[in-house]
Amino acid sequence: PPPPSPHAPPSRGAGAAAACPPGCAHWTSLSPCPGRPNTEPQPHAASDGSPCFEACCGPAACDLGLGDLLLETYDAGHLVFSDLAGGFSPGAFGEVGRASSLQTRVRGDATPWYSSVVPWPAAEASSVRAALGTTTLARPQQLRVMYQLRDASGNSLVRQPASAPQVRYRDGGADRTVSCGLPDGSSGVGECVGLLSRGAFATEREVTLSLLWPDAATVALPSFASVRLQREPSWSAAGGWNAHRASVAAVAFGAVLPFEDVFLAASGRRASFDVAVYLRTDMDAASRAAQTISVGKFQLVFDAAACEVTGDSGRHPNFGTWDTLPDSRAGEYGLLFMNGNVRGHARRVVTVRMSCGAGRHLIGVQTLAYSDQDGVSASPRAVFATSVGREDGYVARAEVFVKASQDRAVFAYPADGRAYLNTFASLGQAAPTLSVKLDSISDSPDEGRTRDVGCAGECSYTPAAGAPSGAVSLLASHGGASDELTVQVRSPTTVRLSVDDATLSAVGCHHDAATDMYQSTRLRLTVDGSLDMTRLSTYSSSDPRIAEVVGSRVVGRGVGTATISAFGGVASTTVTVEAAVLQPSLVSRIVTSLSAEKRAQSFTSEASVGYLFTFAAYANGDVHTLEDDALNVSVLAADRVTHTLAGGGGAGGGFFRGL
Repeated sequence: PPPPSPHAPPSRGAGAAAACPPGCAHWTSLSPCPGRPNTEPQPHAASDGSPCFEACCGPAACDLGLGDLLLETYDAGHLVFSDLAGGFSPGAFGEVGRASSLQTRVRGDATPWYSSVVPWPAAEASSVRAALGTTTLARPQQLRVMYQLRDASGNSLVRQPASAPQVRYRDGGADRTVSCGLPDGSSGVGECVGLLSRGAFATEREVTLSLLWPDAATVALPSFASVRLQREPSWSAAGGWNAHRASVAAVAFGAVLPFEDVFLAASGRRASFDVAVYLRTDMDAASRAAQTISVGKFQLVFDAAACEVTGDSGRHPNFGTWDTLPDSRAGEYGLLFMNGNVRGHARRVVTVRMSCGAGRHLIGVQTLAYSDQDGVSASPRAVFATSVGREDGYVARAEVFVKASQDRAVFAYPADGRAYLNTFASLGQAAPTLSVKLDSISDSPDEGRTRDVGCAGECSYTPAAGAPSGAVSLLASHGGASDELTVQVRSPTTVRLSVDDATLSAVGCHHDAATDMYQSTRLRLTVDGSLDMTRLSTYSSSDPRIAEVVGSRVVGRGVGTATISAFGGVASTTVTVEAAVLQPSLVSRIVTSLSAEKRAQSFTSEASVGYLFTFAAYANGDVHTLEDDALNVSVLAADRVTHTLAGGGGAGGGFFRGL
């Protein structure tokens, strides 16, 4: 029905000055436009035939009333909510490492006109913890430490620090450091890896470790762990195999075994390591030819039940021929080289790759035969005391120690780094789930930390629909190590349901003509006193014949009182529909562009499109949105514009296109 008193048509602002174009600005300073203040005897401007009068003093643009549009803004991702102060707040449901998309719509319309992004960045790390991997260390091995950064709320998703931590230890009265890498993005876990100074292994001792963070001058974790250093054997400290030139008898092969602990890989049954085979020629001989070996034959000897040879590499390039001895038995690996020559106190001739199970294994070298350049041959077929390993001196069979690695520590973290769950299950939303991940570090100096290892125990958590806010501790484990993760569960504390208008009147036409229509009103679900979470819930009516729920609106259908409830009855309110008649005024506005800075209506070509939005205003101050099918739109200037229904947008209108 047409309103009893239509809104006045847009008017022009009499005497209002427009913005003067370049070249005319001085014009109004000399003679102000009519209706503008002037100083006697300064006259008002009058049309002088120039374009300046029309440009500067022409009538103002039409007042299109676009300020009447009913706009609403909300976060598309429901990370923040409008509050009673007119702004947006996450309340107790703060986020990190995400961003809100605040979308602005005309009330009742589904299409956003403009949006803005509000980031919720990760916080600075405020705490650090560390765990030592390698509990025993020999000189060629690397120290390994795993650390984790978290913010004040326990989130491992933190802002990337400007610098990584450092591990500090003392050697020879001086402070020394091992550098660390930057942490991963979501786990906050990083690793420190480095070699200790050679002098640190002069004696067997315990070395205390401290962690420096957030800068090199701050000790965040004093004495968080200690590592036992294995003394370097004398033969190695002296410079290597036969470094003194008198340790090995004339013309003999010898083996150099690892003196450090050799670790089995995770779930492995054997560990691989290198055995370097050296040769000492008779450097005391009278001639150079007698000092030079042209043919050599040797074989490694070992326990065949525990070890095997998997290959060799680095064969000395001076010899043109290398052959594997065909008559070697189990526990032996023999090689023959010829067509070349070599001389020296300690010449490395080949590296043999071996694989052994856990335990202590004895390995030696049998010097089988050799010939010098003079053609003098010998066949000792003896295992001399020429091999070295964990002991200080030279022995016939040196020892290598193979051991299984063990998980020393695990660090737990949420899969996305956020140690909280914002659950709105009580409002009808699906309950969120937090997945726990683990990073581990073992006591093997050869292996770095392992990311996302298998998790046992409490590896996921989904709060129940009625779970209150509070901290939940989850215990997760891997191998023999475990860690506890504290998760903050955040759920609504108080919930209140209200309506903009608790009394819905009948809608009447002019001259008091009756209709079968009633007013509608908006629902508002307020959480924790101020947060508007209307869009997170669903609603029902105790009697849809009186008041029907359409989305988050209540539409009157018949006289009476109905109870409107949010999901699960978490909150409710009553709406009364009365027979008293109110006559609406329809407020219609057409907008072609709408942004945070400007609202405009501009039909400049056939491609111009304007959208019609209509709402009903009542004398008592009520304002209600309208469904598209509740309107009858007539186009008076059919030669200028066409109108098409938008298609159930619920904003009350459709759109116009210029002709």
